[in-house]
Amino acid sequence: MLDEDLIVNILSGSPLLETLVLEGFDGYRGIEISSYDESEVDIIKINAPQLKKLKKFEAASSEFDIKLELQLNNWICYVIRCNVKEIILKLSTNKFESESDFKLDQTLFTCSCLTDLTLDLCTCMVIPAGVISWKNLRNLCISYGSLDEELIENILSGSPVLETLELDLCYGYRRLNITSKSLKNLVISKYWNYLNSYDVSTSDADLDGYLDYCIGSEAHIDIDIIEINAPNIQSLRIEQEIDLLKLLLVDVSSLVKANLNYTAPKKVEEEMLKGFIMKLGHVKELKIGILCSQVVSCLQDKGFVFPSNVKFPQVEVTRA
Repeated sequence: MLDEDLIVNILSGSPLLETLVLEGFDGYRGIEISSYDESEVDIIKINAPQLKKLKKFEAASSEFDIKLELQLNNWICYVIRCNVKEIILKLSTNKFESESDFKLDQTLFTCSCLTDLTLDLCTCMVIPAGVISWKNLRNLCISYGSLDEELIENILSGSPVLETLELDLCYGYRRLNITSKSLKNLVISKYWNYLNSYDVSTSDADLDGYLDYCIGSEAHIDIDIIEINAPNIQSLRIEQEIDLLKLLLVDVSSLVKANLNYTAPKKVEEEMLKGFIMKLGHVKELKIGILCSQVVSCLQDKGFVFPSNVKFPQVEVTRA
């Protein structure tokens, strides 16, 4: 446990500090770094100097508690006043009664100094209290976040120079409508459908039964389909577990390269991969990774002809 004097001494004695990492963040009881503006409420002063060279701040915890929300948000406010360029938050917890319990400080959502932001929040809601204004943000990664179409639209409209968007095990959205001309790289890494009634750890037999039910049920089919409309992106990666019946590429006409390295429910895996390949026929370089190897073999055994733009850097394939 670090006390207040030690932290102040560390910050005061490190004016050229470029990276600040709080590993196993527990709030550092008694340490709350906040504004020097005495007009603000809930101020707890410490004599922490502004770190003019600070570029990166990271806070990580595998047992984050809602009681530490204020402490974490004060750290965030402090490093933003230092004009930090990159913030990484990796917070895992099962202690929240609801996803709305935890709120990140609004300062984070209106920060003009940030160029890189990673929010690995593990079931926490990424919901700002006001507008989103990331004027200089170029790379955004959100993991384990609940996102709907309106929030995604607010993120995109508030990030005018965003170049790369990575959604890692996010859920709640049914359509990605990305019309931004600045965003060139899109990564979809893992999608677990939290609206489904089955457990992702269930057996293949149980999962197949569930999928049979979904395929024959108009009431459920819409929650197992995601559409991607991104006419300006140039790079697309789809990877890891994709827990969907369909992932439809509506418009990806500007794509130059794509990388597919994912797994899908067995009932739909062949049709999903064929759909991707046919839709991405215009792409200069289409790479198919090792996680798709079994599906590739099955398609090949059934006589499916892979286009010349398809590359198999990790998969053994016999060309016709």
